[in-house]
Amino acid sequence: MKKVLFITSELQKPVGGLHRYAVELLPGWRDAYNKKKTDFEPLVLGMKDPLSPAGELVPSKEFDGAWEAERGGEKCLFLEPDLDAGQREKFEERLWKEFGVNSLKADHWGLYQQLAGFWKKAGEFAGRLEFDVVDCQDWLSFPAGFLIKKSLGKPLVCRFHSGEFGRALGKPDMESAQAGIEARALREADFVQSVSVNELRFELANLMPMAGELEPEKKRSFEEAVGGELPALEWVGQWCGALPNGVDLREWRGMAAPEIKLGRQVFESAFPEQKRFLLFIGRPAHLKGIFVLLDAMKEVDAGLLVCSQFDEEKRNEFIERISSLGLKGKVVVRDGWIKETLKKALFCSADAIVLPSLYEPFGIVALEGMAASLACQENGMRGPVVVVGGSGGMQEIVKDGESGVVIPVKDFKMEAGDLAGGINKALDRNNRKRISATAADRVRERTFEWRHVAERMAEVYGKAIENRSAS
Repeated sequence: MKKVLFITSELQKPVGGLHRYAVELLPGWRDAYNKKKTDFEPLVLGMKDPLSPAGELVPSKEFDGAWEAERGGEKCLFLEPDLDAGQREKFEERLWKEFGVNSLKADHWGLYQQLAGFWKKAGEFAGRLEFDVVDCQDWLSFPAGFLIKKSLGKPLVCRFHSGEFGRALGKPDMESAQAGIEARALREADFVQSVSVNELRFELANLMPMAGELEPEKKRSFEEAVGGELPALEWVGQWCGALPNGVDLREWRGMAAPEIKLGRQVFESAFPEQKRFLLFIGRPAHLKGIFVLLDAMKEVDAGLLVCSQFDEEKRNEFIERISSLGLKGKVVVRDGWIKETLKKALFCSADAIVLPSLYEPFGIVALEGMAASLACQENGMRGPVVVVGGSGGMQEIVKDGESGVVIPVKDFKMEAGDLAGGINKALDRNNRKRISATAADRVRERTFEWRHVAERMAEVYGKAIENRSAS
């Protein structure tokens, strides 16, 4: 048995992709471990938000100064940042001297201040734990891994769920802490992993020029990933690789026809004049393609339900844009995150789920859209078609014209006319029947089982240990 110190910053509250990744992965990981499909067992460490109530977190009886709570069926430990301004300044100087991380532009940012305290405490706390490899999720946790590797000599896996080059639509601040941390990860990590092959290539190609001198074998492995012919979705090389997210189909397959019909009633109530319905769910950010979607709606005869979370100013601007485009009555905003049961009902009852992201490393929502097709199929109903932007992992998950519709994205731009054409293609009755059925088959593939993901992660950890031993 070997233990993996799995570090993530987003675990306390049920918000964000990293939280979701952890709580959905962990049950599959435990299942794989119990069935002896992996020798690696998770030991989870998260950040406690010092500005939020503890909620169900309780002080750990085993580790003084830590908190604990269950996530994804696992007992997880939480550390609360507690650096004062002077301590944080000294720690940030250390990050600069030891790892070249420039905190100057981020130091005023409240989240970064919390993260700095978490990284320092995690680096110190790790010495009290028994584990064989450390797995850090995104730049939000990478520096904790840097510190642990340096102090304890443990192999380090840095897992990219997204990257600053993509989040900034190709124009990042090269002096930002985020970009610097991600570039340093290429030097520090004993294995670099992403959530799709396209995202892995994208991150390596952009970060290698910033990373400085790399070990020859590592550099060759990175170059192979960038320029070689690789399979879609999952690939494990010597120093880098890509493994997709999974989807738990049990709740989807447990949906009954009345639940699905409830979702349809929500659409019909919101759009009494429409017969066909579209769903967008996600942040109201430019990179999610929501504004291109509004422009495309002028050429689409359907009602669009936008499920997102706005601040007051952004919501008012969004409503004004809907009105200025003449879309009042065709676009309805539901402000605030929705319960899982309603979300599933809306997914299943929509005619198409539109996810026109201009940058999407993986796209777990697309998998959920395909799971909705499976739920409908098992109830003798026609499911939705997912319409996605052709970026990152989306074009690996969804096969255009087969399991969904893929809209071209070039230089982080999508044409509204292309999106409108793709939506209309998805709404065609014959296309919808065929594509939805194929999507239901696609989502059942073993690649998307969380237990399979955990089994492949064992290869990643094995490579990291091997690389660390050889260095």
